[in-house]
Amino acid sequence: MDAPPARRKSSIKPSRQTSSVLHRNKACLSCRARKTKCDAVKPICSSCKRLNPHTECKYDQPPKWLQAVVSLKSTHQPTHNTQITQTHTQTQTQTHRIKELELKLESLQSRLTDLRTAVAIQHATTKSNTGCPDTLPHSREDLQRPTILDHPHSFFPPQTHQYKNTIFNYHPEINSYNNHLITHPVLRVESPSPSVTSSIPDPAPSSPHHHHPLATQNLGDSSHLPLSEPNWYSHLPSRKVCKLLIKAFFNRPLAPFTLVEPVGLQSRLDLPIHDPRFPQPALIHAICATGSQYISRETLSPIYWCTPQGPHVHHAQWAERLLNAGITQLRDPRKLLELAEAAVLCCQYYTVVGKPLMIWKSLGCCIRLATLVGLHLNMNKNSPASLLQHTSDNMNGLEKVSFWPDGVELLDRPSDPHLQHYRTILWWYVFCCDKMCAAAGGFASTVDEKDSLIPISSSRLYRVHKQHERRAGGNTKEEQQEDWEFFSPGSPSFFFKHRTGDLGSLQLLIKTAILLGKVNTTVYRRSHPAKTAQEIQQEHESLSHLIWGLYHSIPACYKDPFKLTRYGQLDACLLSAHTFIHTSLIQLNEDLVCLDHHAPSEDGHLQICKLSGQLMMDWFLQLIQQKTLGLISVDLGQLLCGNPTLNFGLSVAMRTHCRLVAINRVYTPSARLELDALTFQIEHILSHLSKSPKMPLEGRIIELISGLLQAPYSLLPRSLLFPPLDPASSFASQQAPDQYGHESMKSNFALARLLTCSSL
Repeated sequence: MDAPPARRKSSIKPSRQTSSVLHRNKACLSCRARKTKCDAVKPICSSCKRLNPHTECKYDQPPKWLQAVVSLKSTHQPTHNTQITQTHTQTQTQTHRIKELELKLESLQSRLTDLRTAVAIQHATTKSNTGCPDTLPHSREDLQRPTILDHPHSFFPPQTHQYKNTIFNYHPEINSYNNHLITHPVLRVESPSPSVTSSIPDPAPSSPHHHHPLATQNLGDSSHLPLSEPNWYSHLPSRKVCKLLIKAFFNRPLAPFTLVEPVGLQSRLDLPIHDPRFPQPALIHAICATGSQYISRETLSPIYWCTPQGPHVHHAQWAERLLNAGITQLRDPRKLLELAEAAVLCCQYYTVVGKPLMIWKSLGCCIRLATLVGLHLNMNKNSPASLLQHTSDNMNGLEKVSFWPDGVELLDRPSDPHLQHYRTILWWYVFCCDKMCAAAGGFASTVDEKDSLIPISSSRLYRVHKQHERRAGGNTKEEQQEDWEFFSPGSPSFFFKHRTGDLGSLQLLIKTAILLGKVNTTVYRRSHPAKTAQEIQQEHESLSHLIWGLYHSIPACYKDPFKLTRYGQLDACLLSAHTFIHTSLIQLNEDLVCLDHHAPSEDGHLQICKLSGQLMMDWFLQLIQQKTLGLISVDLGQLLCGNPTLNFGLSVAMRTHCRLVAINRVYTPSARLELDALTFQIEHILSHLSKSPKMPLEGRIIELISGLLQAPYSLLPRSLLFPPLDPASSFASQQAPDQYGHESMKSNFALARLLTCSSL
C-alpha cells in the first residue's frame, strides 16, 4: 500500500497572506469569537444581524471614515450625551448625503440639457446648410447679451467646425464678443411651484429649447465663462424670446383688448426680476400664450422650444397656476392689477382653443383680484387703530364689502395721483369684466348696475345722481388741471396710448355689455311658467327703451363702428360695442316672433331681427373685403378668436339669416332672389372662416351654422309646424299669439344659450 502523499507547502505569496490576515482583523469581535465569516458591514454585519439585529458590531480599531458614521460605545448603556452626539452626527451625515445627491441630480440634468441642445444644433445646422438664412431670426441680439440657461452648472457641448463657421459667417462681430463678456456670479432664482394652489399638476419643467440654439454654444475658447443670466425664472424663456412673442401679440391687426402698454411692458422686461416695476410672470405667460399662436411653428422652432402641443400650452398652464398663487400671496395694487390683466388675457386665449370652463374661471379670477385690490386700497386709507376693526367688518362676506368706499358712489380724489390712476383704470376695467361675464349668460352681481348711469365721453369719472347733478363748467382750475393730467395725450392713461380706443369707446362697450346681460337674464326668466304675457311685454318694452335710448345717446364721433384710432387702426372696442347693441336687439326680439295670424313682413319683432342681423353681416363682409380699414390683412378667424363679442355677434347674425331662410321657404318660396342672397352671405363668410389658420372653438361653429343652413326649419316658431289643437276657440285666438309665440321659441332660446356659452 502506497504511503499517503506528502502535504504540499502552501504556495500563497506573503503579500496575499498579509491581506488575508488583514481581512480577518477587519472582522467584528463577535464573528471572531464564533469563528464565522464576517462581511464587516457597518454598523452591523450580516452574521450578527441574523442572530441579534438590535445590537451593533464592535471592532478593534475602526477606520477614520467610520467615526463620522458610528460612534463607539464604551459601555453597553451609553450616556445621554453620547446619544445626542450620535444623533447629531447622523443628521449631519444625512444632510451631507442629500447635498451630494442633489449635485449628482443636477449634473445629470445638465447632461440631459447638453444632449437636447446637441440635437437642436444638428437640426439647425441641417437647415442652415440647405441655404435657408431665415431660420435664424433675431440671433444677433441674442448673442449680444448673456443667454439665460435653466441650470447654472450646465456644460456646453463642443461645437462642430461646420456649425461654428456658419455662426461667424452670419455674425462676424462675434469674434470680439468673448472679449467683452462680463463674468457674473451664478445665482439661480427658484420660483415657488404653484402646484399647491391648483389641482392640476405643474407643467413639464423648462427646456433648453426655450432659448436660441446659437446662444447655448461655446463662443470661441471661453467655455469657462458663465453665459447664464444671474436672475431669471426657470419656467420662462429668455427675455429676447419673450419680447418676440409680446411684439407678435401687439402687432396683430385688431389685437385683443387689453390695458397693457406694449412699449412699457417690453422695456420693463430688461429690469431685474426683484425690481418692483418688473411685470408679473403670470402676465408674461398670458401674453406669450396668445403671441406664440401668431407665429408659425416653422418660424418659431429654431429659436424656441416646441412641444407636440405647442409652447402656448406651457404658457397657459403656468399663467393659470401663477394666478392662483398670486391671489393668496400678493397684495400690492399694481401687481394685482397685472394679475387681473393676465386673467382676461387667459380668457381670450381659452376662447381661441375653445375651453368655456376655463374662460369662466379666468373671468372669476379677474373679479376676485379686483376685489382684493379694492379691499387693500380701502384698508390702506384707514388708520392703524381702526385697521383691525375694518378688517373684522370685512370678514363677514363679500356681499357686504364694496371695492372701495366710492365704488358705487363718486370717485374720490386722493392725494396720490398714481393711486387714483390705478383705481380709475381698475374700477372701469373690472366693471367691464364683470358685466361681460353676466352678458355671457351668467348672473354675476359684483358691481352695482346703477353705475351704468356714468355719462359717455365725460371728462371726469362720476355718477349722475338725480338729486345731485353737477353743473357743466363748475370745476375749479385745480380740478381742470388734474383732469388734463389724467386724460391728456401725455398722461399715463391707457386711453390715449393704446389702440383700443379712448375713454368714450370703453364706456360705450361697458354700457352695451350691461344691456346684453339684462337681455339675457330677461330672456332666461321668460321661460318661467309663472310669467304672464303682460309681464313679458312690460319687460320687453322697458329693455327696448333702454337699448334705443342708449343708441340715440351715442355721441356723433362714436356713431361709426369702423372709426379708426389715432394710430390708424380699427377701434375694436367701438366695433364690439355696436355689435353688442344689435346682438341685444336680436336676443330680445327673436323669441317673440309670432307668425300665426299675420305675414312675416307685418311682424315688428321679426323685422327688427332682420335689420340688425343684416347690418352685422354687412360689417363682417366689410371686414373681409378690407376696403375702408386701411389694414394689410384681416384674418376673420384670428379676429373672432381674439374678440368673443364679435364671435358671438357673428353667430347670432348667421343664425338670424338661417331663420329668415326657413321663413322665406315657407311663406314666399317664389322669392328666389332674397333667398339666394341670404344663403350666399352665409356661405361666403363660412368659406372665409374655413380658410383661416385658427377658428373659434376649433371650427365647431362652422358645423353648427352649416347644419342650420341645410335644415333651417328647426328655427321656425313651433306653432307653424305643430298648430294648436283648437284654433277655432275665441279664447285661444285672443291668448294664443303671445303664449304660443313664446313657447315656440324655447328651443331657439336653448340654441342661443348654446351659442352664447360656446362663443365665450
